Amino acid sequence: MLFTLITGLCEAIIMLVYSALGIEGTLSAGYAALLDATLLALLSFYPLCRFVFAPLFLEHKQLQNTEQIMISAFNSTQEGMLITDSNSTIIYVNSAFTEISGYSAADAIGKKPNILSSGRQSRAFYQQMWGELLEKGHWKGKLWNRRKTGEIYHEGIQITRIYGHFDEDYFIAVFSDISEQDELEASLAEARKMEALATLVGGVAHNFNNYLAGIMGRVFLAKKADSLPKVAKQLEAIEQAGRSATALVSELMVFSRDVSLDESHCDLAKIVKRATKTARLVLPETIKLKLDIADTPLPIFGNKSQIEQIILNMINNAHDACMQQEGVSPLIHIEAGRRQWNQCKDKFACTKRNECPLCYETGVFFSISDNGQGIPEDIIAKIFEPFFTTKEPGQGTGLGLSTAYQAVNRHGGMMLVDSSETEGSTFTVCLPLDESYTANTKEQAHIPMQGKGEKILLVDDEDAVREVTAEALRGYNYRVVTAANGAQALEAFASHRDDLAIVISDVVMPKMNGDIAVAKMRSEKPGLPVIFTSGYSDISPPDEDCTQFIRKPFSPPELSTHIHQLLSRCRTTTDQAMQPSN
Repeated sequence: MLFTLITGLCEAIIMLVYSALGIEGTLSAGYAALLDATLLALLSFYPLCRFVFAPLFLEHKQLQNTEQIMISAFNSTQEGMLITDSNSTIIYVNSAFTEISGYSAADAIGKKPNILSSGRQSRAFYQQMWGELLEKGHWKGKLWNRRKTGEIYHEGIQITRIYGHFDEDYFIAVFSDISEQDELEASLAEARKMEALATLVGGVAHNFNNYLAGIMGRVFLAKKADSLPKVAKQLEAIEQAGRSATALVSELMVFSRDVSLDESHCDLAKIVKRATKTARLVLPETIKLKLDIADTPLPIFGNKSQIEQIILNMINNAHDACMQQEGVSPLIHIEAGRRQWNQCKDKFACTKRNECPLCYETGVFFSISDNGQGIPEDIIAKIFEPFFTTKEPGQGTGLGLSTAYQAVNRHGGMMLVDSSETEGSTFTVCLPLDESYTANTKEQAHIPMQGKGEKILLVDDEDAVREVTAEALRGYNYRVVTAANGAQALEAFASHRDDLAIVISDVVMPKMNGDIAVAKMRSEKPGLPVIFTSGYSDISPPDEDCTQFIRKPFSPPELSTHIHQLLSRCRTTTDQAMQPSN
């Protein structure tokens, strides 16, 4: 329109010039046409360039820049993109498409998108997808596709219909590999499941601890009442089972909450032998166990039950590896001993010797080897990661080695793995030597302490725990008054306040908790010795004078030891406070 206006205006000016000069009609038709065209070109050149051609050129340049920006953006995005025509023929792909799928532009252009098909989606799936795409103009979902290498991967994809000219439509697909996202979601789901399980375990552990306290107490009383060898042997077996159950509950409590485990001086050689004996009971007879355990003590400072659980876990993994290897006689080799820097460097050829602090001093170790199928090199670096497992779904949580690795680290040690496919694996745990251990060092034991007729107020809402504990304490020459909750405890305290020597109270109880009841008692009788007990994992010991805390289940000898220690300490503190100052 602007072009017509400018040329029309120029024609009018030429006619006015002809009229003014009086030459209109004096020239031949040919000369007139030539002159007219020349003048028109001269007069319209600038305005056409200024108002028509320059804007058109600028617009074209902008379109080129926009196109270049779009192409750059198309190729620089991390999402794969492809465009097809109405016949579903690929006409363009970006560089991310090549990175994800493995197909270059030359491989893909001119082909159908089904070159990516994994075969996992049904025909009905694609019919539904295309129906929604044609109806709504877009579709979003997830697909299983296949790379050029044949590897199947999971992708999130969005397809949009673009309406073009001449009734020809185009389709643009934007997709990304969501395999890592799937793993993260699976890990988060597993973490939520484990969190719910941890809450459940915490509650179960509390109840289980109360049951164990009653069982262990009854066994103690039965052993005192009957000295027949056969009966004593059976009671000892029950007591050992109770101790094992107690250790297991402690492990569950550590798992469910951030609860520290008791540590003590112990002999690694004894722990390995005990764990091996336990494992032998459940291992198939077809698996041969070879033991090389030092005859001399291997002193460490740590939690015996946790170390034993690590060993059992490693033996179980060795068993699984052996059972997957065909054509060989399954063998598990268990070693335990001392090692020094020169041994790590030469005899053991440890790959971690330059970074392991234990190699610069004498340490102890245990290792478990198998002749199974070994661990592939591409996953060996992942085996200590939480939730990583190569087992079938439902066969493992992927937490065994990761929790064992963390437990070893908490003990100041290091866990190493050496594996070769088809030849088996060796897991080695190195731990610091307990320098304070001597030949006379004994693992912690509680020697029963007789009372002197002191009166004890025993408060517990569990009838079995309260009854068996009271009976055991009476056997240690204590007078015992019992209460089933904090409210009853206050009533008993009011009647026995003057001659009450100590209070032993559960913390969480109906009607009134033990700590609240004790606070009311101490307001009337300051300095009253108190031993709190609890089967809950998240109960913290009160930081107060003349106060101790015992976690359930506890044995009567252990309780008697704590009573004797607390009464002795509180008497000393009271006597010192009563001495006149100089």
